[in-house]
Formats: sequence, structure tokens, C-alpha cells
Amino acid sequence: MTNEKRKRLKASIMVGAILLLVIIVGVVIWQQVNISIRKNRIEHLEAEIKRYEQMIAEGEDQIAIRELEEWIEIEARELGYVWESDKKYD
Repeated sequence: MTNEKRKRLKASIMVGAILLLVIIVGVVIWQQVNISIRKNRIEHLEAEIKRYEQMIAEGEDQIAIRELEEWIEIEARELGYVWESDKKYD
């Protein structure tokens, strides 16, 4: 093997190694970007879940209050109480 062939072989090995390194670095950067995007999305979705859970809890409180009001009205009507706005039929 001559000196010139050795230089070409070394140069081609270096070019291949550099290309491999560039590809690996590119993939790592792409993965990091993907990971950060997914983390942001997860944080956003967790915040939405908390918001909806709070809305559900508040809604359940409202439902309980309305059920209590309905129960009171039913009991009052059974005892003969009526609203002033009720129509009276004779």
C-alpha cells in the first residue's frame, strides 16, 4: 500500500466518522426537542385535568345544593305550603 492510498483511506475514515458524529448529534438534538415538546404538552394537559376536576367538584356541590332545595320544596308541598306564584285552581 502506498502512502497516497493510506492518506485517502485515513481521509475517507475521517469523513465517515464526522458524518456519523453529525448524524448522531442531529438525532440527539431532535430527541431533546421532542422530549421538551411532550413535557410541555403533558404539563398543559395536567393543568387542564386539574381545572376540569375543580369544575366537577364545584358542579357536584351545586347539584347537592339543588337536590337539597328540591327536597325542601317537596317536603313543604306535602305539608301544604305553596308558592305565591303557583296557579290556584278552584
